[in-house]
Amino acid sequence: MDSAASGRYVALVTGGASGIGREIALAYAAKGWDVICQYHSSPKAEEVKREAQALGVSCELVRADLGDRAQTEALASSLAARRVDALVNNAGSAVVSRPMAELTF
Repeated sequence: MDSAASGRYVALVTGGASGIGREIALAYAAKGWDVICQYHSSPKAEEVKREAQALGVSCELVRADLGDRAQTEALASSLAARRVDALVNNAGSAVVSRPMAELTF
């Protein structure tokens, strides 16, 4: 992805291969932004890439487990010298051991 040469903005969307992250990544693509989609293990990542590219932008997939410090640091290092105009920190997991009604906050 050479967004500097294209002059397009770049959005990094964590958790960008499924759910809300997918929709956000494709919304940026629809606005003409190049997209970097971080994902952990979604089999739908390639689908998001194809859909973004069909909108005329580039989409780079980056597989990384952001719950793993080494992988998170590697991702940050790989992007440190690159253009990133927007970061959508959408990645996360929900592991609940009890029904929601029984949880206290």
